[in-house]
Amino acid sequence: MHEARQDPALMDWAKEAFVKEAGVGLRYKFTGLTDDLFSELGFSEYAEDALERMVNPYLRDPIDRVTRDPIRKLGWDDRLVGSIRYAVKAGVHPQKMVEAARKGLEEIREMKNTQNLQSALDLAWQGEPVVEEMKSIRSIILSALP
Repeated sequence: MHEARQDPALMDWAKEAFVKEAGVGLRYKFTGLTDDLFSELGFSEYAEDALERMVNPYLRDPIDRVTRDPIRKLGWDDRLVGSIRYAVKAGVHPQKMVEAARKGLEEIREMKNTQNLQSALDLAWQGEPVVEEMKSIRSIILSALP
């Protein structure tokens, strides 16, 4: 992951996804808490610090580990889809997080030789009860432009 530090466009993309999509959703979910983390400035500072830690050259966190097990990482209640859900509830269209989810679905499709992204998403959400929110999030992820 430390190589990402050398790509300013990628770092800007990640910060925007973190602050303007995931952050808005989390701040909405925890509205009313007095913790400074859930203020706009507090979350922005947290995101900046977290991104710095993620690309720390001394950690040598290989991209293989970070991207390992996309089926689990795209689970209904896991970080990425969970953050997409919070953002949507906050009224934000999480374009960057959806883009990341679609990349993960492409990995699943190739690994598991599924016919399409919907089949890949079905693998990630296997065993989850189908609720109205799930239909909505599925539509957002699958209808996004590649």
